[in-house]
Amino acid sequence: MKRSHLIILLSIAILGVLLFFFYPRILDVFEEIPSSGNVGAVALSQPLTHQYRKGAHIFIGEVEAPTPCHSVSAEAVVRESYPEQVTINVAIKPPAPDVICAQVITKKKFKVAFQASKEAIVEVRVDGASATWTKVESPDTVNLEAEPIE
Repeated sequence: MKRSHLIILLSIAILGVLLFFFYPRILDVFEEIPSSGNVGAVALSQPLTHQYRKGAHIFIGEVEAPTPCHSVSAEAVVRESYPEQVTINVAIKPPAPDVICAQVITKKKFKVAFQASKEAIVEVRVDGASATWTKVESPDTVNLEAEPIE
């Protein structure tokens, strides 16, 4: 056998051994990538409607969900300081794995209320990512507490 043939066969054997040991690890790296796609800052599609009444803030907003079957929930975390620092955490939850749903981007409303001073500093996070948002004040004649959320 020629020397060049031996070098080629040895190179193929070494490449085979390397692929055998490292290819499964490469696949594992791709499986660890999060599938939510929510990386970095998120922009809310509409301004948040805000009302301050009797020491309570009410925010109503809208986020885009990947399907109509996704659900949206919101909670406020108030950190004690003055002015209070408030984080509104909005979570977009996927449907159960056995649910079949058309992939149509759907706007979903959320509402959150919390007690804090009028000067409270508010941050909004969507699925853990910081969100850019604007605020629209609701007139006092409208009662946001009674607003239904579909």
